[in-house]
Amino acid sequence: MGELTLNQIRDFILWIVAFGTATFTIVKAVKTAIAKGFEPIEKKIDEVDKNATKNYLVQQIGEIDRNGYLDGATRVRFYEQLQHYEKDLHGNSYIHDEIERLKKENKL
Repeated sequence: MGELTLNQIRDFILWIVAFGTATFTIVKAVKTAIAKGFEPIEKKIDEVDKNATKNYLVQQIGEIDRNGYLDGATRVRFYEQLQHYEKDLHGNSYIHDEIERLKKENKL
C-alpha cells in the first residue's frame, strides 16, 4: 500500500466533516417537518384529553352532590384527574368553582 500524504488525510477529514454536517442538517429538517405535520394531531389529542377530563370531573361532582361522598378508589381517581386538569391542562373554570363549593359544604 502507498503512504498517505497530509493532503489526503486533510481531504478525508474535510469530507467526513462535510458529510456529518449535511447529514445533521437533513435529519434536523426532517424532524422539524414531522413535528410540524403532527402539530394539529397533538392539538386535537390535547383537546380530547381536556374534554374527557372535564366530563369525568363533572360526572363525579354530580355523584358527590347526589350521595354526599365518593368511595375510596373513586375518590383517589377523582383527585388524580383534578390535579391533571389543574396542573397539566391548566383548567380553571366552573369546575374549580364547583370544587370550592363542595369543599365549603364539607363534601370534599
